[in-house]
Amino acid sequence: EFRRNLRFFLKEALFNAAKHSGADRIDTRILRDTDGTPVLEVSDNGTGLPNETKARETALSTLHLRAEEMNGKIDVASDDNGLCIRLSLPPFP
Repeated sequence: EFRRNLRFFLKEALFNAAKHSGADRIDTRILRDTDGTPVLEVSDNGTGLPNETKARETALSTLHLRAEEMNGKIDVASDDNGLCIRLSLPPFP
């Protein structure tokens, strides 16, 4: 179930960036945070999320659900230079 949610999280984040951001570059990174936490990062150089609160919530709702199912946490940074979504995951056994 974990791998399925991770795969769909990445698929949705990439699809959203490709379809909605207007970006000409989308980057994906897998890394360990300074405390050793596994992190999946998807970023683009597009328009970022809309300022309207409801639109922002809708855009990220499925990603939040997938993160919860993996006991993960999402951090989102958005501005006129693009969007960065960081999924912090629990340590692997």
